[in-house]
Amino acid sequence: MTDKIIPFERPSKAQSTEPPKRRALTNAEIFADAYEDVIGEWEAAARKGLLNEYIQDNVPPPARAHHPVSYVTDLSTIVEVERRLDMCVAIFSPGATFNNPNGWIAAFHHDKDVFSTPPDVVSEPLARALNVLLYLRYSSLLRRLRT
Repeated sequence: MTDKIIPFERPSKAQSTEPPKRRALTNAEIFADAYEDVIGEWEAAARKGLLNEYIQDNVPPPARAHHPVSYVTDLSTIVEVERRLDMCVAIFSPGATFNNPNGWIAAFHHDKDVFSTPPDVVSEPLARALNVLLYLRYSSLLRRLRT
């Protein structure tokens, strides 16, 4: 058996030894990550009966209600949180679109993009609260990835 010697060439100047740069995530991909995180946490809190506490803990203090409230039923509280966060929202009642025959949808605008809750949320306050949490997580991820 004979051994072969294989010469290794040095990389040319055209070839870089730097690792390839990762492509930037799109806003839709960033939202998908935020959505997956929030929905998982939302469902876990709902199963434990701690949805109101989960919402309260994730709304930043300057935007929170200053008195004990129910974020899962009190629509005026959620609207106040949206206002304090300077959110631009859209709300679709059941049957308003082909996508939500039985549930509520809440959406927020971010630049030219619009992102929404799933189409089957059972009440307007819950849809709006979930929308706030999606907005907060998306904004946080976007800031971290864009800096």
